[in-house]
Amino acid sequence: MSLYKPIQDLLQMIFADIPHEPTECAIISFDGLTVATLRRFLGQIYDSDTDREENKLAPMGAAMLSLGERVIQELHGQTYQSGIIGTEKGIIWQRFLGEEYMLIISWENGITVDQFYQSWDDLQKAIEPLRKKLEK
Repeated sequence: MSLYKPIQDLLQMIFADIPHEPTECAIISFDGLTVATLRRFLGQIYDSDTDREENKLAPMGAAMLSLGERVIQELHGQTYQSGIIGTEKGIIWQRFLGEEYMLIISWENGITVDQFYQSWDDLQKAIEPLRKKLEK
């Protein structure tokens, strides 16, 4: 994890600024490695580099990426940039960060798709430092 320490530190710095208090946030490399993860539990933010979380996040992120790319390419002939999955308990949002990384943010606090889109500008502002660092 030492190679990714600066990314983990930056993720820690921006996590509190992401709207609607996300439950989990992760950066996954395109080669399937979990670069950095954070989890909110009882109001506190923790590094969540447990085997359980890493074993779930990387393959699920890859599956979302693959499906999103296929749908966008087939239907619109364009490049996939981000995707959102809404559930009855929250939202999962995925976004490319450059050519090597993917950001996944999960909210499990009842946020609706409408609330998510209403806070779009605040979300983009919160992740801007991470985007600038990784989209070089």
